[in-house]
Amino acid sequence: MKKLNTLATLFLALAFFSCSSDDNSEDEKDDIKLDYSEMIVGEWNFKSQAVNGVDEEYPDECHKEFEYQIYEENGSYKQTEFENHSGNGCEEVTPTAGSWDIDENNNLLLTINDVVYTVTITKLNQTVMEWELEIDYDEDGTIDIYTQVLTRRN
Repeated sequence: MKKLNTLATLFLALAFFSCSSDDNSEDEKDDIKLDYSEMIVGEWNFKSQAVNGVDEEYPDECHKEFEYQIYEENGSYKQTEFENHSGNGCEEVTPTAGSWDIDENNNLLLTINDVVYTVTITKLNQTVMEWELEIDYDEDGTIDIYTQVLTRRN
C-alpha cells in the first residue's frame, strides 16, 4: 500500500511538472496586452518624474497640480495643458493630442505630432502607472532615461 501511495504521488508530481511553462506563452502575452490595454484607459495625474534616476521637479505648479493624461478606449490620447501666462494662476491652453497602443512587448506606443515614442511600462495597476522613456530630455546630445509616475484620477 505504501508503494502504491508513493507511485501515485510520483505520478501526480510528474504529471504536474511535465507541462512546460511555455505552452501558453503566446496566450499569456495576449492576456497581458489585453490587461494593459484595459488598465491604461482612464485619466492619470502626474505624481513624480526623474531623469537618470534623479528626481526632477515639474517646471511649474500648473503642470503637477492641474495637468493630466487621458487614455481613451478608442486609442486616442490627450494631455491637458495649463500655463500661468498672465500671472493670475493656471489657465487651460491647447492640449497635447495623439494616439496610443500597446505593442507585443507590452510597451506603450505614444504617437504625438506623427512621432512615435516607445515607452516602457514598468508598473501598471488600478491605481499607479510608472514608465520609462529613452529620450534626450535636456537636449545635450545624450540619451537620458526619463521616468514618470502617475496615479489614476478616475
